[in-house]
Amino acid sequence: MNKEKITDFLKKITGSKKLVIIGIIGIVLIGLSSFFPSKSEKSGELKTAEISTEEYKADLEKQIKEIAVSISGDKRTKVVITLETSIRREYAGESQNQTGEKSYDKGKEISGTVKEKAITVKKSDGSEEALIVTEYMPQVRGVAIVCNTGESEAVKNAIRDAVTAALGITTKRVYIGGHSG
Repeated sequence: MNKEKITDFLKKITGSKKLVIIGIIGIVLIGLSSFFPSKSEKSGELKTAEISTEEYKADLEKQIKEIAVSISGDKRTKVVITLETSIRREYAGESQNQTGEKSYDKGKEISGTVKEKAITVKKSDGSEEALIVTEYMPQVRGVAIVCNTGESEAVKNAIRDAVTAALGITTKRVYIGGHSG
């Protein structure tokens, strides 16, 4: 019975009326969706991909080992990477110039001081953390790879070329040696 009423109602609606009704239904659905939080909103936390220098280094070593194993076929391959520095982060900040009395130092005018203050954001647990603007990953200083290449220069060169391309370093920074025993 209800099905017949709905069918009759839909038959009476013509072109432009259908568009208006579809538009109203869409608006109602969008409005209803705001009452149900999405999966990312349920956690209530800002997700950051902040990693430590050691995690970064371990991930690089894992990736380089996969490359070397796929070229040499030696699953006993060992990889050690050394880094120039640690991860460096720049934080958002405000600087205030405090102008006051002007003083002169060796003929140069010095006026006031500059104060730096980091911009912080509140987390869901009430704590605050500085807002990171840029994160600089450390540069690779060198790579040592120990694997069974069968003393093949072609395999060594293939590994060296792959590593230098992947890390953007020179060949002088890559050592490849064989297993002892």
